[in-house]
Amino acid sequence: MSDFQSTLNDVMSEKNDEPVSPLKNKRRLFSFKFFFVGLFLLSLFFASAIIWASFKYETDLTIVDMPSKTAIVAPASSFQRQVTTLTIQPEVIPADIQKQGIESEVLAPPPDKKQPIETITAPKEVIKQDSFTPQESTITKPKLSFIITDLGISPAKTKEIIQKFDKSISLSMSPYSSQLDSLITLAKKDGHEIYVTLTLETRGYPLNDGGPLTLMVSSSTTKNLQRLDALLKKSKDIKGFVAQKDHIFKAEDANINPAINKIFNEGFAIIDSEPKDKSFLKTLAARRNYPFAQNTLWLDDILTPAAIERNILAISEYAELNKDIIIMLRPYPNSIKALEEFLKSDKVKTFDLVPASSQLNQ
Repeated sequence: MSDFQSTLNDVMSEKNDEPVSPLKNKRRLFSFKFFFVGLFLLSLFFASAIIWASFKYETDLTIVDMPSKTAIVAPASSFQRQVTTLTIQPEVIPADIQKQGIESEVLAPPPDKKQPIETITAPKEVIKQDSFTPQESTITKPKLSFIITDLGISPAKTKEIIQKFDKSISLSMSPYSSQLDSLITLAKKDGHEIYVTLTLETRGYPLNDGGPLTLMVSSSTTKNLQRLDALLKKSKDIKGFVAQKDHIFKAEDANINPAINKIFNEGFAIIDSEPKDKSFLKTLAARRNYPFAQNTLWLDDILTPAAIERNILAISEYAELNKDIIIMLRPYPNSIKALEEFLKSDKVKTFDLVPASSQLNQ
């Protein structure tokens, strides 16, 4: 018995020591159970991927009507992952097609002209603007004033000038006119603004003597006040005085001369005839708010036609600079003719032609 058992053990020992072929190992590794389980999982993965893609890239959209003029844009499937709101502006319908008590509905376009939903844009409401007429811009023209000086020496010539020009032209009379009162009355009746020449000491004195009413720089205060009183008695119902051409009065003379202050205190205006940047009255008038203005240029400073024409052109240049100006001239034939031609030309339209008093305190 023991021999049989020993022999059996030897046989089994040899069988176990026998090398295992590769084919047998492969058969042991393969299993139908694991194969089917893997195939099922792979199929489930592909099915899930297809379902996910169908939901993510689906383009079939439906518009669900909402009572608040707002539509919900969502996938057609009942399983809605994302909801996008699209606000549609109400379309403006003319009043004649609206039904009373019923909100107007937007008419859908004809079927043959219906566009893809991606390209449809909500109509914009048209707002009617109130019509209006813009106001014309008011263009302010520069002021222009003319003063004809030294009138009254020839009463006939003075009357002619009074009648020739309209009331926008200011007139200055000589205090030595024999008909001063009557000429002032006539000119004012015609609507003109009247001044009287304030005779002041000039550069050419004593060869160029201004007469017995002349205020002198070197005269005493008493003497100048006496001359001024005589001048004021002759100068009734006037706007003021025009300082004599080529006078030599300076700012300090106006400050210390009581006669100048008395003119202002009596309520008269003074227009300086000197066309300079600084007037002998400018500082005094500005400090005490006295009525004052200054001449811009003499039209007939040189009595040749060419010189007068140059000054006419200079007047137009002031218009381009938009500057107010005062022009003085004497009653010479060439000067009066040049003034007439200017007033008839288009050049005067660039200015606001006003009496000299409209430019006081400048």
